[in-house]
Amino acid sequence: MGATPGTRIGIGDPATEKQLDVIEAIIEYKVEFTYYPSLRELAARMNKSVGTIQQQLISLRRKGMIDWNKGEPRAFKLKTVKRCSHCNGLGFDVGQH
Repeated sequence: MGATPGTRIGIGDPATEKQLDVIEAIIEYKVEFTYYPSLRELAARMNKSVGTIQQQLISLRRKGMIDWNKGEPRAFKLKTVKRCSHCNGLGFDVGQH
């Protein structure tokens, strides 16, 4: 379920299954190591290319689900995650509800 060609992805748009997989991998890495993964570490963990993960992170940033200063090491951070009955149990504190 991606964006329709010609439309912009923005804050409040739901995450795709692939994007949720990226978020889950970030959370698992952070729990295991107590710090966020690098882009390469995340790609290796998910057995995906760096470019694929980078595109998912760009979409997640546009949706307001992560902060990311591209070009800096370990520069992406998840926004505050909270339980939400409208988002199948997991929502992001970006003011969409």
